Amino acid sequence: MPWTNKGKYRALELLFNGGAWTATLKFHLANSTPTVDTNVLSDLTEASNYTSLSYSKNDTDFPTLTEDDTGDLASVAVKPLVFTAGGGTCTATHVVMCDANVTEQNREVLAFWSLGGTQNVSTGQTLTCTAGTLRLTE
Repeated sequence: MPWTNKGKYRALELLFNGGAWTATLKFHLANSTPTVDTNVLSDLTEASNYTSLSYSKNDTDFPTLTEDDTGDLASVAVKPLVFTAGGGTCTATHVVMCDANVTEQNREVLAFWSLGGTQNVSTGQTLTCTAGTLRLTE
């Protein structure tokens, strides 16, 4: 899962300047392609007919933290994301991880990943995203 520049900034702010993030991270579905320069959710075309997910920053929602000295890599796994369609078909191409700003469109996009193409689910069906991992390299 690539980090956006905003996500990298927030991580460094937290570590070095005592910045504070909310205890909750939000996951959304999008129909446009995020880039490292995507700043807020309103920069993307958000999918419709689904409910965003709230995950806490803990070892249940992010169960495995690893360090790989050989590959100069640190990573944390994200538990499976299960989005449920409601009110019609939900079509999405990407998942984005955001902060928990109360104004949804102002949520900062911190990281994202592709769903491997367009995914469609109808009302009551679920879209499950597994094996999500946030990676930081040298």
